[in-house]
Formats: sequence, structure tokens, C-alpha cells
Amino acid sequence: MESMLIKVWEAIYALPILSLRESFKCSLDNITKTMDGLEVVTVREDVMPVIRLHEILGVKANKESLEEGIMIIIENRNKKVCLFAV
Repeated sequence: MESMLIKVWEAIYALPILSLRESFKCSLDNITKTMDGLEVVTVREDVMPVIRLHEILGVKANKESLEEGIMIIIENRNKKVCLFAV
């Protein structure tokens, strides 16, 4: 299976290419925090939740600022999320 390799702290993970829609560098202008504290990113009028991979995996972050890492849009069953990786 073709994959995109990403690094989170000292580990490398593979994301299936079939789920990937786009990867990009984000600017703070595209990031908003909801009243619930959820981070969302706006890409071409599409608003998606941001998932910080280091938090999900329970490891340290190489960088905390969303504009310093890479954002990866993944889609599954017509639902999109934006993964934050460094």
C-alpha cells in the first residue's frame, strides 16, 4: 500500500495515500478556536477539526505552533479532519 511517511517526535508513521487529500503549511489566519476549545482550520471555505497527532499518541511535540508544522487533510467516509504533524 502506498503511504506518506510522517514523523511524530522520534517515531515514523505511515498514512495511506488513499485517505490523503492535501498537505500544506498553515498560517494563523486559517486557525480558529471554538468556544469549546476545539481548534479548527479553514481551507477554501471548508472548516475541519485539527487533530494534533502528538497528543493522540501521547508523545512530546517537536513544535507546538500549528504554523511550524505540516497540516494533512485526510478523508474517510466523506468526513475530513486535518492532522497536525511536524
